[in-house]
Parts: sequence; C-alpha cells; structure tokens
Amino acid sequence: MTDYELEIPDHVARYLLRVAVTNIPPSVMETLVSMTPEELDVLDRLRVSLEESKADTPAFLYAFH
Repeated sequence: MTDYELEIPDHVARYLLRVAVTNIPPSVMETLVSMTPEELDVLDRLRVSLEESKADTPAFLYAFH
C-alpha cells in the first residue's frame, strides 16, 4: 500500500497489473488468487516487517518459504 492516494485510470491499472504479474509463475498466481483478504493482509504485514528490518534477500526468501 502506498502512502498517498492516486486515482489511476482503468486502462493504466490494467497495464500495470499485466506488467506486474508477467513474471509470476502460474502456480504462485493460483495460490494468491485463492487467498482471502485476511490472508493477504497477513502476507503484506510480513512483507512490511521484513522491509523495515532491512532483511537481506536470502532472509526475505526464507521467511516466505
């Protein structure tokens, strides 16, 4: 989530979504779309905590593993 609000036109949102998901493996996408809003919130809180801790890439990946 960003710190600011920005109204994004639908055509731009569709483009950004397409670009953002291009490199996500299909099995990961299937898992993400099956998650509840609450599960995604927990995942996002974990991401923010790891970013705030300045975790290195291996630690970041291990935490998500």
